[in-house]
Amino acid sequence: MAHAQETATTPAAVHTTLKEVAQKVVLNNPEVLAKFHAFKASIGDVSVAESGYYPKVDLNSGVAREQIKRPGIVDNDYTRSSHTLSLSQVLYDGYATGYDIKRIDKTRLVRYYELVDTAEAAALEAARVYFDVIRFRMMVFLAENNFIDHRSSYEQLLRRSQAGAGKRVDVEHAAGRLALAELNLNTEAANLHDVMSRYLRLVGEPPPTVMFAPGLLSRGFPTEEADALELAIKHNPSLRIAMENVDAAQYELQARRGTLHPRVEFRMSSENSNNLDGVAGHRQDNKVGVLLNFNLFNGGADMARQSVSVERKNLALDLREKACRDMRQTLSIAYNDVSRLRAQLSNLELQVSAVEKTRDAYKAQFNIG
Repeated sequence: MAHAQETATTPAAVHTTLKEVAQKVVLNNPEVLAKFHAFKASIGDVSVAESGYYPKVDLNSGVAREQIKRPGIVDNDYTRSSHTLSLSQVLYDGYATGYDIKRIDKTRLVRYYELVDTAEAAALEAARVYFDVIRFRMMVFLAENNFIDHRSSYEQLLRRSQAGAGKRVDVEHAAGRLALAELNLNTEAANLHDVMSRYLRLVGEPPPTVMFAPGLLSRGFPTEEADALELAIKHNPSLRIAMENVDAAQYELQARRGTLHPRVEFRMSSENSNNLDGVAGHRQDNKVGVLLNFNLFNGGADMARQSVSVERKNLALDLREKACRDMRQTLSIAYNDVSRLRAQLSNLELQVSAVEKTRDAYKAQFNIG
């Protein structure tokens, strides 16, 4: 029955490793791709911010037909042209540009860790579904063997009863166990179908015929929970996102404070014009100077922006604290689960051994097999 369900979706691939499945899921996951493009865009944002350190060069050129009508002057029509080349360089802006570059660079790191976090989540989901297919295939295999054994026992007990060598109550017991074995087989087959459908949704193709069971997953596992916590603090992307957001908020606040300082620019320009203001002939104006602009009042907008930046920093600090607590809780639960499952393995092995002995004794009692 389970084999029939798998045959309906038999894939073209013969075998696939976990690494290949994880790569395929990560490279084709739309959420991962969205985070990747967001990260690439943040790299461009850094370049945009760094342009504030460079001078600006502008060229303005124009030609116009003008007519002058003034009292006491004969009306005059003429063609005017003007060409201006200007250069400006910021000398001082309260370090706003530098802090803005640092803020955007931290935002770039946030986008990077968001990409890593999403990719790791996709790879983890791929690993889960890969292992689930292997596990439920094994469960179906065991359920099939169990069903075959119970059916064989039932048939032999039925023949013994019909021959007068066995009790009818034993046949009824065997029939009940056979019905339960068939129910378990149908349940495991349904579970396998569900997990294969989930595999198809995540990977984009049916699971292969051959799937390799995982190796020793405990290799490199920290011996102490404190060691695991130290590794998580260094490498957990969710925590890194929160930490980089705090730094970005701090740099944003410092950049806002730069608006309270004067802005000093070096400016140089050269203008070549013909027939300017109705005066015939060529004219050239060259200018070099330093311009200072100090805003004295703009409706309190600068102070309001600083207040907003302060609250954003407080928000980032609170989210970092939440990320730390969530990570510590998740890690503690996961570490305890691993320890508990390791302890359960020995008990399960004893239970399997006891069940096998019971089965063998049952077969020997009724001279079956």
